[in-house]
Amino acid sequence: MKSNNHAFTRFYRFTIKEISCSSTRNGIVTLMRLYNLYSNLGNFEGEYDTARDKKREYDNLKRFGVAEIAKDQTEYEKNLKEIDELRNKLQELIDDNELGVSSQEIILSGRKNELKSDKARLVRLRDTLLAEINDIEFDSENGIKSFVRDYEKLAYFFPGIELKPIEDLEKFHKGVKNIIEKQTKEANDEKQRLIAMLNVQIEELAKQLKELKAVPNIKKEVVDRYRELENRIQKLEEANKNFDLRKQAETEFKEVSKKYESSIYSTATSLQNRINASMQEYQTRIGENKKAPVLSLNGLSSYSFYTPKDTGTGTRNKGVCLFDLTVLNQTLLPAFVHDTVMFQSVEPHRLDKLIEFYKEQKGKQIFISFDDVARVSDETKHVLFDDHYKVIYLQENAKALFEREWNTEE
Repeated sequence: MKSNNHAFTRFYRFTIKEISCSSTRNGIVTLMRLYNLYSNLGNFEGEYDTARDKKREYDNLKRFGVAEIAKDQTEYEKNLKEIDELRNKLQELIDDNELGVSSQEIILSGRKNELKSDKARLVRLRDTLLAEINDIEFDSENGIKSFVRDYEKLAYFFPGIELKPIEDLEKFHKGVKNIIEKQTKEANDEKQRLIAMLNVQIEELAKQLKELKAVPNIKKEVVDRYRELENRIQKLEEANKNFDLRKQAETEFKEVSKKYESSIYSTATSLQNRINASMQEYQTRIGENKKAPVLSLNGLSSYSFYTPKDTGTGTRNKGVCLFDLTVLNQTLLPAFVHDTVMFQSVEPHRLDKLIEFYKEQKGKQIFISFDDVARVSDETKHVLFDDHYKVIYLQENAKALFEREWNTEE
């Protein structure tokens, strides 16, 4: 019996063979999904991913330096000590100030100075725009009339002079002048709009300055020193805050990981026990005092599949067959494919039992390729040659596939 049904082959090879050839985790997860067990891990997996991503965020703060974070507990304690020292210096700065102002007044005074600076800058910009508008003035009509009067006098001093070329040139100049006037007007209109916007901003700044009128004027160096100390304190506090958050994220990740791993191992243990029990039943039915194959799942990270105290090729192939039969019977898997190499080295009486197990399947399909009929019993041969089971029977010459042997010389 043989089928080249690649769809079934691809659908099925998630099992032992694929686990060993691709990602072990993906193979085990696929097996769990086939048994409808992976949904049990769904909630834990979501919590695990969230906790892991949160921990990574704070790890990346430390790794890439995108924000302040204390690197360890020693630096954390050092930051606390420096914060205390800086706060003392802030208090000393306030106490030493001759005006006897508070920290809030120093902050407001700094803000007041900034507002003054911003207002002065905007006023300068507005004045510049006004000057540019006043510097560009055109008096088209007067200019043209004056020029016309000037060149008409030429006719008095130079009788017979041809004025038309001069008039044509003047018309061209007038056209250019009109274009320039239009462009200049558009530019001036835009500047007027900017001036209007600047006036609004200047008025707003004046309003804010009026509200701070009662705030005392404090020396710039005092304000700058205060800000320097405040910024350093904020930087250290941010570093320690992120350190605390990272520590909290690590604790949460460990707790969630523990629950997730526990759920994984519980599910994996349940799955392997179910599969192993079925393979043991098949092994008992073979009727020999031999060990059954064993599947051992180490969570999602690794697995082992073996027959205790027997590493022979035939035993290994028989074990894979029993595993495949188990998965076929216990899940919605519709079919599997076993090529002839699967039966090589398998002892004859075991082959008889495997064919018997295949024959028992109801509502499922099994495709096999078998080329050593002489090794099995007469009863098994009867099954293999039964038209109810046989699909293709190949021999030499006329019974070759497509009735031709392709490896012979013409």
